[in-house]
Amino acid sequence: MDDSRWSDFLLKEYERRSQWMLKDEELGEKRASFFLTLAGVTGAAFTFGFEKGRQIYPGWRNSLAAAGLSCALLALGLITVRRLILRNVVTDRHFFALRDIARRFVTREQARSMSNAFGELYKPLPERSLRVVTVGKGGWFEIVALVNALLGGLLPGALSFWAFGSPVVSLLVILAGAAATWSLQRIYGARLMRRALYYAREHDSRECGNTD
Repeated sequence: MDDSRWSDFLLKEYERRSQWMLKDEELGEKRASFFLTLAGVTGAAFTFGFEKGRQIYPGWRNSLAAAGLSCALLALGLITVRRLILRNVVTDRHFFALRDIARRFVTREQARSMSNAFGELYKPLPERSLRVVTVGKGGWFEIVALVNALLGGLLPGALSFWAFGSPVVSLLVILAGAAATWSLQRIYGARLMRRALYYAREHDSRECGNTD
């Protein structure tokens, strides 16, 4: 393949991957939006039922109803979180590929002379921050993970209140469950992304450090 055809192919590949990346972002947003909407509607319905008492849940204790709903929503929320993590992996792979293609057209010297446009092209990309204790940017992953943490605390908290009838014990269990759910999601996400993007990140770092 001659240089002109190779350049045309790379430009088409750049455009194709850019479109895929946008579509992946939109798909992840729809999944997260669906889960958050479902959780909000379910929470509102349960709150209405809690106020109406036995008219809505005849023979059911509210704590058991809360535990059952929390369990169902938490299962869906964890699936959504995993899909969002995988979406981030796919998006980052596209982005690494786009950087690779761009470096075939923009040299290091040209990137330095146009630092506002290409200043980051030859700098290694930092990893996404998924630390347990961090100030999030309000992305979809953080929002869904936070809702899951609340559900992860409410589930054992409702069961403990049904079993022991102690608000203090229930509150402590809620806090412990929420903290554990939040931490495990972040740890799982960080490990999955680090493992899935290891070779892509290593190649990108070598390209950024290559001075040939």
